Amino acid sequence: MTNDEPWAFDGPPTEPSAYELSHVSRHKPTAKKRSGMTPEAKVLKACIKYLEDLDCYVLRTSAGFTSFEGRKMAIGRAGLPDILACKMGRFIAVECKAPGGRVSEAQQRQHEFIRRRNGIVIIPHSVDELRAGLVAAFGEGCIRDWEMLGKRKR
Repeated sequence: MTNDEPWAFDGPPTEPSAYELSHVSRHKPTAKKRSGMTPEAKVLKACIKYLEDLDCYVLRTSAGFTSFEGRKMAIGRAGLPDILACKMGRFIAVECKAPGGRVSEAQQRQHEFIRRRNGIVIIPHSVDELRAGLVAAFGEGCIRDWEMLGKRKR
């Protein structure tokens, strides 16, 4: 990698910005169950499996911070939904939450951005709530058909 490339990293590592420090410090450590998975991670895993069983295109997104060559770097976009999916040409954003979990301001901004572009946003606390959101968007008959087709493929 040469220094004239626009993506080249040069100079000494820098300290995290005030934004990065304030963003990171706002997140409370999540309680882990004995299984090693947080309650939200369990909901997320179940929702991904359900969407894959419906033959949706499913992409698990990640956002946060990491270190690269001694520098702290932001990954993704603040508030990005946990799952991006597509079915029948419709964009579906899924923000999984543990029971009692709430949506952050950054997530609300992303959800509104998606809705303004005719995307579907679902905020489930369980697979049943994900299914209810899909039924609201596509109809009960459509979801039942997808579920039956998914069972045949297994």
